[in-house]
Amino acid sequence: MLDQPFAPPTGTPVVDTDSPTLPRRADVEPPAKRALRDRFPRGRQHPNTDLITARPPLPGSHFLRFAVSFLLGVLAILTLGGGLLLLLLWQEERASGVLSNQVDRAWELFETLRHTESLVAYAVVPLATAWAALATLNVRRATARRCNPVVAALSIPAAVAGIWAIGAAVVEPAEDWATAIGGLILQALVLAVPVVVLERVAMAAEGPRRPLRMVYVAALAYLALLQGLGALSTMVPTDDPDEWARLASYLIMAAFVQLLGAIAVNEACRSIEGASAHRYAMRKSFGENVLLQAGV
Repeated sequence: MLDQPFAPPTGTPVVDTDSPTLPRRADVEPPAKRALRDRFPRGRQHPNTDLITARPPLPGSHFLRFAVSFLLGVLAILTLGGGLLLLLLWQEERASGVLSNQVDRAWELFETLRHTESLVAYAVVPLATAWAALATLNVRRATARRCNPVVAALSIPAAVAGIWAIGAAVVEPAEDWATAIGGLILQALVLAVPVVVLERVAMAAEGPRRPLRMVYVAALAYLALLQGLGALSTMVPTDDPDEWARLASYLIMAAFVQLLGAIAVNEACRSIEGASAHRYAMRKSFGENVLLQAGV
């Protein structure tokens, strides 16, 4: 028994280190270790943002959204009131005629509606700016995404100023239709800036973007009516009864577009707020589950 050669146990492979087809242990280089600073992403570029603690949204966006939607509805009512005023004046002229002092009083009332519209429009812009800043900040707190509330807020007044400047410098003094259409295209491009910025905010919260596109369509349609046909702020008083019916129809169409825009704005703002709250609830629940599994 002692003279028999030693045989390895069955099932254990025998590796011939002297075989030319297999590398020796000394020839095999161990894999290089990654540096510690290369193993983890730096700064805010962490791929798993769900591991960051979710922070609750700040209150106040609901009130700002309601204020903006309400004021936009008031603008539609004022425009509709101007259209109905001119329509009633035209019907009275056809039925029994109107006196010159009645026409003057009608245009004075029209001027009051126009002045009120200007005040309401001036109030909408800062409220919409405040809502954009607060909503973007809430999305950033709830999702830990890199959303800049300053850019989102400043995009709205910058777009309003750009549209007004293009209209005053290009569209109004245009002598041919090609120049006017070119100015309208420039205004449409400027109008798309805040919509694109808010779409990125909605994407960060995984919210729908279709309401924002409906807002863009409604705003572009009203802008075309304002520059092409006229609105409450651009109507010129006239004593021609034939013009009253035409101007009234323009105002009624503009009021309808404004009403659709107010509904679209409310839905777009509500969808971003809802998506932000939903993401916060999901990430908060995820963090609580991780703590429970860790036994903390």
